[in-house]
Amino acid sequence: MAFAQTTPQWDTSARGKASFTQAGFYRWHDGGVSSLALSVGLTGKAGREGSRWNQEHEAQLAYGLVKQNGLDVRKAEDVIHVHLSFSNTDHLFLGKIHPSLAVDLRSQFSSGYDYSKATAPVRISGFLAPATFVETLGINVDQKNYANAHLGIAAKQTLVTDQSLRSRYKVRESSVIRNELGLSTIIKVDHGIFPNVHLDQTIQLFASFNQPNRPDLLSETLITMTVNRWLHVNLEYVAKLDRDVARSIQMKELLSLGISFVLI
Repeated sequence: MAFAQTTPQWDTSARGKASFTQAGFYRWHDGGVSSLALSVGLTGKAGREGSRWNQEHEAQLAYGLVKQNGLDVRKAEDVIHVHLSFSNTDHLFLGKIHPSLAVDLRSQFSSGYDYSKATAPVRISGFLAPATFVETLGINVDQKNYANAHLGIAAKQTLVTDQSLRSRYKVRESSVIRNELGLSTIIKVDHGIFPNVHLDQTIQLFASFNQPNRPDLLSETLITMTVNRWLHVNLEYVAKLDRDVARSIQMKELLSLGISFVLI
């Protein structure tokens, strides 16, 4: 008797968010600056367990603007992040370790500026300027369905489409891409701490073979506190160390209250 083979189904989810903050002061003797901030975002995940390959993919898009009294509209948040992961199930070691391939892309939508100069703002980034791609071939280690790690040999490309910004990101002006080869580790945690509190943590390390003592570090922490079905509070903290761009650690912290809506 022949049995029909079923095609593995995708497990997908997508969620949008929007947050709005307004502060107004008029003849307020205690001081204060009127401001208006708006940010929108979209996150999506797709996974499938196949007979030979498991796939876990996710994408994050976010953009925000802020307007303060006396200042022009400025960018407050700008993220393009896509992560693709493939794990082979034909070769399984110790019940948790799979051969794997991971691809990571990061960039931004619009130009960013450095406002710390006394003169006019200095443009320091743009769409695909820079964009980083990291492909890691190695192993994937799963732990209790809420944490996993990718470890292996990696290729990293830094893409800068704007020629005027290439020197800032150590890309030759006559080229578009700077290539590096090294070792990479990506650790991801996706875990519910409490019934209404969720933690998403990503730590990414890349050490180039020609600069092993100067690894790149990216740590992203997102804590989501759900008030009800549509209202949430997000606390996000990002730390980044890339000595090709800056000698010290770059940090970003966001605290937002907004609405969320399920798309899928």
